[in-house]
Amino acid sequence: MKEIPFRQTPSQSASASGTSPTRTVVPFLRKLDDTLDDTLITNLLSDTALLECEPGETIIVEGDDSNFFCILLRGAVDIVKEGLKIARIEGDGEVVGELALLHGTTRSASVVAATPVFCLRVQPDFLLDLSESTVHQFYAAV
Repeated sequence: MKEIPFRQTPSQSASASGTSPTRTVVPFLRKLDDTLDDTLITNLLSDTALLECEPGETIIVEGDDSNFFCILLRGAVDIVKEGLKIARIEGDGEVVGELALLHGTTRSASVVAATPVFCLRVQPDFLLDLSESTVHQFYAAV
């Protein structure tokens, strides 16, 4: 798995129309237009990495106590529980790994690249700076 830190430069943070180009590129972020402003989107992305995964590589390990989530940009992943494939998720903007964050539990399943995958791995630390109502809106969007 190849990991590339995702950083926005100041010129990338807003276009002439006032809309962050990142919202256009990452479909999941378009769902947050009414929830998070561009400053909060920048905070969300401040500790984010772009992952490039080959088929068969494990992105999230069942039983792990990590709490990041991933936003698929391209490719498909299999959800594997106790060694059995239980689902396949594909599509730009799909979110995986959010259940551990939402429920405060260990990982209930593994996420394995089924095809070549590009995804953003997002650390949830940015949520600490949000109001309780904004956090609830974020969770609803996830």
